[in-house]
Amino acid sequence: MTSVIAMPCRPPLSSLPKSEIHLPLVSTRTTACSASVLNRISPLGASATHPWVLPRVLPSGTCSQSGTQRKVKGPALRITSSLDWFAARPRPARQRRTRDVRGGRERCMKISHNALARFSPDSSGISGRSRGLVAPARVAKPDPVRYDWLPMHPVLTCLLCLSSSGLHSMQDLQTPAEASDWKRTTRLVEAEQFLAALEDLDQGERLQLGSAGRSGEDRPILLVAAGKGATLDAVQARARDGLRVLVVGNIHAGEVEGKESLLILLREIVAGDHDQLLDGLQFWCLPIYNVDGNERIKRSNRVSQNGPDEGVGQRPNAAGLDLNRDFVKAEAPETRALLGVFNEYDPHLVLDLHTTNGSFHGYHLTYATSLSPNTDPRLDRFARELILEETREDLRENQDLYIFDYGNLSSRDPLSWATYDHRPRFGTNMLGLRNRLAVLSEAYSYLDYQQRVVATRAFVLGIVRRAKTHSLELLRLEASLDAEGSMGKPFSLGLDTALVPASPGEILLGAVDEVPIEGLGVRRVARDERTSTPVGLQLGFEAGRLSVHPRAWAIREPNAQDSKMLALHGVRFRILNEPLACTTRSFQISAVKRARRLFQGHHELVLEGAWEEGPATLPAGTLLVPSAQPLCRVAAQLLSPQSEDSLWTWGHFDGRLEPDATEACVLRVETMGK
Repeated sequence: MTSVIAMPCRPPLSSLPKSEIHLPLVSTRTTACSASVLNRISPLGASATHPWVLPRVLPSGTCSQSGTQRKVKGPALRITSSLDWFAARPRPARQRRTRDVRGGRERCMKISHNALARFSPDSSGISGRSRGLVAPARVAKPDPVRYDWLPMHPVLTCLLCLSSSGLHSMQDLQTPAEASDWKRTTRLVEAEQFLAALEDLDQGERLQLGSAGRSGEDRPILLVAAGKGATLDAVQARARDGLRVLVVGNIHAGEVEGKESLLILLREIVAGDHDQLLDGLQFWCLPIYNVDGNERIKRSNRVSQNGPDEGVGQRPNAAGLDLNRDFVKAEAPETRALLGVFNEYDPHLVLDLHTTNGSFHGYHLTYATSLSPNTDPRLDRFARELILEETREDLRENQDLYIFDYGNLSSRDPLSWATYDHRPRFGTNMLGLRNRLAVLSEAYSYLDYQQRVVATRAFVLGIVRRAKTHSLELLRLEASLDAEGSMGKPFSLGLDTALVPASPGEILLGAVDEVPIEGLGVRRVARDERTSTPVGLQLGFEAGRLSVHPRAWAIREPNAQDSKMLALHGVRFRILNEPLACTTRSFQISAVKRARRLFQGHHELVLEGAWEEGPATLPAGTLLVPSAQPLCRVAAQLLSPQSEDSLWTWGHFDGRLEPDATEACVLRVETMGK
């Protein structure tokens, strides 16, 4: 029978009999650590007592299983720490700060496995190597055998996987994508383990881990603040000077590059790699926004995408909703949580990270800013001419990365490269209406998985770098737009929107090879070739006609959902306590048209009709939305019966649209009596 060393307290590792310690994964430089190293990194004091055991691991690749020796694949190390012990362990005050910032619930982040080594493919254990450790390049999936292990101190597990000389090297902590040689993507529990492990390291105070809310299946939507002085306190954050940046990953859970690049960036931030960049700004990220979709990993999802081999999550959330079509109707709990982050933290810059499987082009990544014609044109010019163009030049010159405006080839003659959509159901378009700089990134899905992550990481850093360079201009511009809205400066709502006319330009086209995947379909693999091709560029939208914003909007006989929806979007309103004499314009309905095809659970609605002006007295209880507010563009988009993507579009007011209804329940208030 194989012997096991069991001890009631933790003596120095060097005192254990060498005949009983076989560490096939320990660095060739060091086979044991001194008691001082163990004492330094243990969360318990030197006099503390707690049970831990060291299973005897044989260099021949065998291990103890119920008193016998069984062959296992890969390195013979598989250790699981005690969940209960680790969750309840004493921690320094700086580490007891993980909390649900939306619900106010304190929660403890658990490390259920050794997060400082490679994650196993089935997420049930940890195996593999960190840098400098002796192990195969790849770890095969373990035999389906139940191993009999006793609870083990997680610090000892770390010692088995890291050499003493590398304990403070953040690069020894790998993401599941890195540790699997880019064969798989990260699940929620692994991300929690990874982030908690980062927080526990020497410079872990650079991270604060929390939750923006809960998903439809009650999973936490991880929210991370990163950098020196990182905070999840929204009041404190908004009281500070400087740029506020939010990055959202994994809104479509099959597009995993944002998630993986953010985990790598967070590790680098903890290591101090980006201190200069983050100095004077605040950085938050949601690495796994669509967390329920993320847990539905299948090889059959996005088959044409070039990796990862073991599959990715699904595009919609658990309820089948596309979260990047939900920013007007805000049905999903994830969307409501993110709108809460927008309202509470008010980031000046938001990046939304995606992966495109569209036209065959020659770029590593394509991008877009807010495309709504109702975004202030000054913000649009700032984004395009300063932030995006400078980032494009920087990445091309310094990192040999090719990026360009997002688009797809049209079949029209002449050939054109056209962008996607202007409607604020898309997150970056909605953010433009909020007077905030928003950037969409789309890694090219036919490049290999690692290249896509590298390009996404570089793009995030590039955009943040340019935004910081121009931060004074950006902050002044956004503050000016907010102030103009608050003062009631007139603006017009664009209608009959269409792509701008094509302008001559050139793009890089590429080609792909199609590789059959047995039982699944065809994978497309980008060739290393680029061809400059003349095209007509259509990179924005313009309105065919304009509707001047009124002094206010009024909702007659409002219900609780009206107030709730406006509050979700951060739109200011009040309920009249007494009648108000005013001049209004009511929308006289001539036709109600609904789309035949069900989209996101709705038959989209279009109202036709004309405005009719006249004096009116609004009764007490009427909901009044003044146009003199920072989010006046959002209010107009949501409430106008003529808006091209509004609450009307998604059926919010259906209960007040009787079959023979002739007048919309939302009025334009043009003048108000004293």
